[in-house]
Amino acid sequence: MGISLEKAELLSLGLTTFLYGLFFTLFLISTAVMSYRVTEDVRSQRNKILPVSFSMLVVATIHIVLLWVRGKIGFVDQRGGSSTAFYENIADMTNVLKVGCLLLQSLLGDGVIIWRLYVVYGKRAWVTAPSIILVIAYTVVGCVALQFIAHARPGTDVFHVATSWITAYFSLTMVTNVLCSGAIAWRIFRAGKPLRGAGTKMLWPVIFIVIESSALYAFGVIAVLASFLSGSNGQYPAVDAIVPLVGIVFSLIVLQIRFHVSSSVSPRSDGQTSTNGGGWPRPPGRPMGVDDPEFPMRSIRMAVHVTKQTHTHTSTHDVSGDSLSDEGMEKPTAL
Repeated sequence: MGISLEKAELLSLGLTTFLYGLFFTLFLISTAVMSYRVTEDVRSQRNKILPVSFSMLVVATIHIVLLWVRGKIGFVDQRGGSSTAFYENIADMTNVLKVGCLLLQSLLGDGVIIWRLYVVYGKRAWVTAPSIILVIAYTVVGCVALQFIAHARPGTDVFHVATSWITAYFSLTMVTNVLCSGAIAWRIFRAGKPLRGAGTKMLWPVIFIVIESSALYAFGVIAVLASFLSGSNGQYPAVDAIVPLVGIVFSLIVLQIRFHVSSSVSPRSDGQTSTNGGGWPRPPGRPMGVDDPEFPMRSIRMAVHVTKQTHTHTSTHDVSGDSLSDEGMEKPTAL
């Protein structure tokens, strides 16, 4: 086993509490950032982000409360005669609810990334079909695994209950995350190929943020699978860490892109604003405000979907006649 069950649960309690505190702090910061200098577009996007972020926080809060309740029951009350006896009873309702929080948090995280994929590809539903199928599959698998856990006999550890179902669940959720993140990064890269200079410099940080966020979650799931398949009790802290980790990844995407674009916008001598590698320049030879179907920059701006507008007095029109600001166009700043 490598590490005793009691030590694993204590490590889980400490590590998850730390990660929850980090998530809570990032939630407050990202909420404050989205509330600073709010424009109409920012307000609209904020109304989409905050409910998701708050839902993740609620799930993570319920999860950490359950962890502390289990800690009291196991180490203080010693229900069942000892802490080991309590934690070995995986069918206990507090453990079942804790696993349920993991399933729900994974759905929220993957739901966000599938939405980003949908928007980046110009709201083509067929693009998201494989990811949606994977989500449905691992949701069913997760529910089946949860049923096995809830009806496990006393004294049966998690390594001998629904092993294949649990392995399939974590494998499918990791594949879903990596698949969607890779597709988003590829679309942004392809859309940026006509750009030169400043535009290219802006696209790479966005791509890196997408890849880094996926890698952070993927490494967490790999740690769970490695410890679970090796029969190590280290899988307990690894599993519990996933719940706040999903919220941390979400908050970091919001903050990283928002601060990157904000720092790339600088005032010009004529009182307007210019971008230092941070704007979304139009393809060469294409009038401002006209979107090329093969160059869906507007969709990509929506995919990262917290917008930041800069003030200008210059305006133009897109193909549908809508008034657009030359330098007041949407800038990708979050998600």
